[in-house]
This record gives sequence, C-alpha cells and structure tokens, in this order.
Amino acid sequence: MIKGKLLTYGDDLTIPFELRKMVFQEELGIDKNDDIDNKDDLAMHVIVEDNGKYVGTGRITYEDGICTIDKICVLKEYRNNKYGDFILRMLVNRGLIANAEHIYVTCKKELYPFFKSVGFNIVSEEIDLYKLEMAEKNLKCQCSHK
Repeated sequence: MIKGKLLTYGDDLTIPFELRKMVFQEELGIDKNDDIDNKDDLAMHVIVEDNGKYVGTGRITYEDGICTIDKICVLKEYRNNKYGDFILRMLVNRGLIANAEHIYVTCKKELYPFFKSVGFNIVSEEIDLYKLEMAEKNLKCQCSHK
C-alpha cells in the first residue's frame, strides 16, 4: 500500500533528512550544507511510503506570500513509478489550500517535462535551470508523467 504523509512544524524530520541524504548527498554528491537549511523547520514536508518502506520526500515553503516547492527526491530503485508525481501533487495541494496564487519551483532543464506534466510553466531561464510557476487554473488533474 502506498501512503503519503504530511509533516508540519514540530514534527520529526528524520525520515525526510535520511531520504535526502541518500539521494542528494550520497547519490548526487551535493554538499550537506546545500541540502539542509534553515527553511526545513518551517516548511511542510511530504514523505511517501510503499509497503512500509519510505521511498521519497519533498517540501514546500511559504515566505513573504510566496510558495516554493523543492527538495523532491525518490530513491533510485523506486523511480519511474509515479512517486515523484504523487509528492509534487501533494505539495501543490498544500500550496493551493494556503490560497497561494502562484507556486514556484526551480529545476534543472532536463526535469522540466516532469513539472510541466502537472501544470508548471517557465517564467525565467538561467544557464542550466528554469524557474517555473503554476497558478491553480493550470493544474493538470491527471497523473501523466512516465
């Protein structure tokens, strides 16, 4: 059985941190200081469990009226099973419940199709990154990313 759980202020963040460590730090070589930050304690985190095994996480932050989704990751052996889509949609839902007019994501260019499948659009571009935005009216209701 697949379950998603929302973690809020004051909840134990051991599971999201462990998942991020395995993906971002150990697999992708990202420095711990670039992964863990002072926004974690105030963010809402999502964790996804598949038959008792935690397989993915992500977070949404609210700062100065702006919702930003980041830190989405899925363990390598569980990718391409729509867990990332599930995490993203749970986070978008939290932003919409908070009445966010727009929700933002910054992603590598090769990940854009994943975010586009949910309804994000490009608002700016850097060398290898896109800044994406989604308004509620653009939310695509059907899971479609493969």
